Amino acid sequence: MDELTIQVIAIGGIFTLAFVVTGVILLIKMPRGKVAEVEVVPDHPFELACAPANGKHYKLWVRYSAAYDLGPDGGFGITLDLDGKVGDEVVLDHPLGIGGDQAPEVELVQNTEMFAKRNRGPGGGTRAATMMLYDLGPRPRGSEIVIRGTVTARPATTVLGLKLWIAR
Repeated sequence: MDELTIQVIAIGGIFTLAFVVTGVILLIKMPRGKVAEVEVVPDHPFELACAPANGKHYKLWVRYSAAYDLGPDGGFGITLDLDGKVGDEVVLDHPLGIGGDQAPEVELVQNTEMFAKRNRGPGGGTRAATMMLYDLGPRPRGSEIVIRGTVTARPATTVLGLKLWIAR
């Protein structure tokens, strides 16, 4: 084999390895074992509750789709004002924000997006993603998980769909 063939095979091997590693990481991070879910309508209260029999570690996940306008008061932003309990312990009692300028008391959720899609044009854009919002921490077997709250969008953001669920 000549040197060029060896280089092509090596580069192909590197790309294949990178693809496999990325796939494994996505499989590890993907939500598994969904135990409860709710479709959320902005500005309407919701409740998400479950009591899995196992004592496994669960997380709060979101899948959203939204359109937004640009301009002085524009831009993308969704705020989830949440209260969460695992058993008798309060695990979440503050708002979480996705994108945009958020108020100081809002914890901005970043770098947990999976399967994100963004599209931006001169007057606005769209965003959609599945992401882990919050790690609910360890819990005893059979303890109830309850998440209550409301979702609001920035004035220039239209939520096209938003689903919350609890999974590992």
